[in-house]
Amino acid sequence: MTALDVTVKDQDGKVVFSKTKEYAVYDLHFEFNKEGYLGLSNWDITAMKHLDLGLEPHEVDSITYVIPLYKGVKSVTVEAAFKYIYEPGKTGVLRRISKEVKF
Repeated sequence: MTALDVTVKDQDGKVVFSKTKEYAVYDLHFEFNKEGYLGLSNWDITAMKHLDLGLEPHEVDSITYVIPLYKGVKSVTVEAAFKYIYEPGKTGVLRRISKEVKF
């Protein structure tokens, strides 16, 4: 599984926005198909529903966030980090980008 973390901080370092979007592929078993095939519902792929919320190689995803800022903000630093999640709590940053925007 991978994830995109976006954080926006004002000129004083205060976080004004933070959002994470996960990209993953799931095979889920739903109640409507309790029996599965030959009683093997937990292991039978025909009893599963495949949900592809992943990002394919070389595929581009574009996200636009509208962030209201309070009066007096002169600049913000936007940081985006694309991470690979090995297991819960263990990640590796694949790419990190940071940009300052002045008003």
